[in-house]
Amino acid sequence: MGNAMTMLVQTSLGPIVGYDCFKCKYEILQWVESYRAGQLKTYTLDEVEQRLGLED
Repeated sequence: MGNAMTMLVQTSLGPIVGYDCFKCKYEILQWVESYRAGQLKTYTLDEVEQRLGLED
């Protein structure tokens, strides 16, 4: 968020919901939107196990 938006959120919503909580929820929503749009690299469990050397 830009400085003006951050200030607006802090002054208007900060005391009600807690700015840190609001910021965390906002970031999670951004990740979800990016995931839905196919903009995030995802890995299968098999790929993770192989990469970490945990295969049986």
